[in-house]
Amino acid sequence: MLGRATRLCPEIGKTHFEIFDAVGIYESLQPVCNMKPVAANPNETFSTLLDKLKFSNDANQIKNLISQIVAKLQRAKIKFDAETFEHFKNLSGGYDFNQFISKIKNSADAKNFLLQRINLFKFLREKKPHPFVISEHEDFLLEHSRGYGGNNKPADYLDEFTKFIQENKNEIAALNIVCTRPKDLTRADLKSLRLKLEVENFTAERLNAAISKISNAEITADIISLIRRFALGAPLLNHDDKIISAVNKLKAAHNFSANKLKWINRIEKYLLNESLINVAIFDERDTYFKDNGGFKKINKVFGGNLAKIIDELNFYLYDDGGNAA
Repeated sequence: MLGRATRLCPEIGKTHFEIFDAVGIYESLQPVCNMKPVAANPNETFSTLLDKLKFSNDANQIKNLISQIVAKLQRAKIKFDAETFEHFKNLSGGYDFNQFISKIKNSADAKNFLLQRINLFKFLREKKPHPFVISEHEDFLLEHSRGYGGNNKPADYLDEFTKFIQENKNEIAALNIVCTRPKDLTRADLKSLRLKLEVENFTAERLNAAISKISNAEITADIISLIRRFALGAPLLNHDDKIISAVNKLKAAHNFSANKLKWINRIEKYLLNESLINVAIFDERDTYFKDNGGFKKINKVFGGNLAKIIDELNFYLYDDGGNAA
């Protein structure tokens, strides 16, 4: 049966096999069988394997640990969806899954390559499905509470976020851009930053909930405003209020024609569902603007001044009184 189990079958995505041995037959075969498991304990976590790898200096042990990590990645891949693959590539440093596995197998220093990507494995740990617990006992409510990352207290959660922002605002490029020149932030930058924050259990939803709990006022700020609040001390506005206020200031500063106002209102509608606007966004393929001529066409409506209009709008969006980074 071991021989049958080890046969490859790429057609069905077979990556490994498991031995269920209730009476010790596998153990009794060890004197005449040199087959060893890739993962001595398939339930061992990525964190445990990486910790062992970090402190190991034995070449054979390092090789075995790397093999276990590769095998565990291959098993985890089966449950990846499209979003997980995209996040994987982002956190791996631009490698897709197959490229990442190939890099590990062919790298002369696979140990450091893996240890430099701890956030990737943190993300994979968070994606692990929770097991079902089956009980025949009747359920009843003990208490109702909200968790904030690893903390139960909203104030502690916000303190952790503040500490993370302060310690990393000069280390994470996108975080630095949010603090110093938010108008230069791209959608790709923002997506990457959100993912990095999510790995650390920081999301706009949780942060807003924690702030609302403390202030007894409903807060729905976007992640850019939240970062600037805790990095620079900027006032915190609800996302919609911030957008509407900035657009109204822009309209008040110009005597826009009806056609220009139509596009300003479309930009406002876009921002109410997004967190940033810049010139590049007008030519990104999955936006309303690209589908309606992109920057070149819309720029003609504004007499060649669309870039200046967007810069001015960004000034109003981030004229929040925050201290310099």
